[in-house]
Amino acid sequence: MTDDALLLIGRDADGSGGIYERHAERLRDRGVAGSVHVVTYERDPQRELRGALSSIPAGRAYAVPVCTAHTHERTDGLPAALSSADVDVQYCEPVGRSPSVTGVVLDRARECADAGPGTSLILVGFGNTTGTYNRRVTEYHATRAREQSGYADVVTCYLTQNPAVECVRYNVSTESAVAVPLFVAPNPATEDRIPAKLE
Repeated sequence: MTDDALLLIGRDADGSGGIYERHAERLRDRGVAGSVHVVTYERDPQRELRGALSSIPAGRAYAVPVCTAHTHERTDGLPAALSSADVDVQYCEPVGRSPSVTGVVLDRARECADAGPGTSLILVGFGNTTGTYNRRVTEYHATRAREQSGYADVVTCYLTQNPAVECVRYNVSTESAVAVPLFVAPNPATEDRIPAKLE
């Protein structure tokens, strides 16, 4: 085991902190680092993380954003917050770009519908009108899902940009489809907004 620390960083505006703690516990059980910590913020990572970062008891920490893709706050605000830490921090890519996420997406889809020529797979991303990170990650997993599954179509749509989730039914060629939200944790978007828009 190493003395380095693993720092899971999440946005807890929607109460998803329990998900981060569950992942941290699994990582602790696997002994991946000397210590595993969870820090969350709601709006301003620089202001809100200052105290938590000062208590990391390691010479070096690996900071992993537990999210699907970068946003403006994660490319600017988080690195600025991490630069004020008393330890040497290596800022990592968000977990959403991991190839293993494609497998999780396909597992979730199989729980609802088998892959085959009569079924389409829809990946629903959050989207971002001011950046391309979320779109790139969603398209990355869609490409991998096309290669690894037998769905007739694998299409992408977004909650906050085009192609919009409420219009995705016009983009599939089958009568049956399964939609998988590409989000790290359940939240009001996955529980209410996306199902309502999919009708």
